Amino acid sequence: KTIENAQRKIEGRNFAIRKDVLKYDDVNSRQREVIYKQRDQVLNGENVHPQVMEMIKQAIENQVKIYLPMDDADLDNPRHNWNLDGLRDRYMGWLLTENDLIYRDEEKKELKPEKVSETLYAKAEQICNLREQKFGEDICRELERVILLKNVDTQWMDHIDAMEELQRGIRLRAYGQKDPVVEYRMESYDMFDAMIDAIRENTARMMLTVRLHTQEEPQREQVMEPTIASGVPEEAAETQPEDHKGQHKIGRNELCPCGSGLKWKKCTCTKYHPADGSQPYVKD
Repeated sequence: KTIENAQRKIEGRNFAIRKDVLKYDDVNSRQREVIYKQRDQVLNGENVHPQVMEMIKQAIENQVKIYLPMDDADLDNPRHNWNLDGLRDRYMGWLLTENDLIYRDEEKKELKPEKVSETLYAKAEQICNLREQKFGEDICRELERVILLKNVDTQWMDHIDAMEELQRGIRLRAYGQKDPVVEYRMESYDMFDAMIDAIRENTARMMLTVRLHTQEEPQREQVMEPTIASGVPEEAAETQPEDHKGQHKIGRNELCPCGSGLKWKKCTCTKYHPADGSQPYVKD
């Protein structure tokens, strides 16, 4: 009888574990449906221009809220926490110029974050419209699909890895009198929201910084005879790989050298994130 009781306890415990696994999978399935629906739109060649422009708009609004928070409790100076210079620095060079977002002290007193968001979004629309006028609607629509798919796939793979790590240790929450399933559901949703924000931010940045080039290359005239000064045959010299001695390629999980404290895959700085999404080389 003692053996039977022990066996029932073990079977009950295993059943509870399997039941929890199904609940974990249910959370993952809901998130998977959202991501795969977006991927299917891209793979089916649908027009994702409205979604991409909405991503750019939301990304700008999120950054404005971070840099220009309104303190409604401070009636005398609700803008005392504003960092307008920091916001300008973030977008300088790829969305703003030196003459943008310059306000006098009197104007700052009446300035609202919504107005700043509208100004930034108008700049973004102008960049996209000029690109479309130059390269055509079809190329720009394809560019939007490629960029969106790249960011969705990259962030989704990172999210899956993070969810697996969370699931491995979430059962330990039971020792703290917390339901592991509830804790997993709450944290996974927070992680999913963070992933969506990253997709939105990276898509917006790539859409506004990518540079397209026509396939026609300019004709160059040879003005002097090639010389072989290094002793390397001309045919071999053309195939010499780029020398990266004393350098290494940044790993996706390495800290970004920009000093943000974030991993390279999570950071959104433009200095160490080329428009083509490749991982740059840095000094050892």
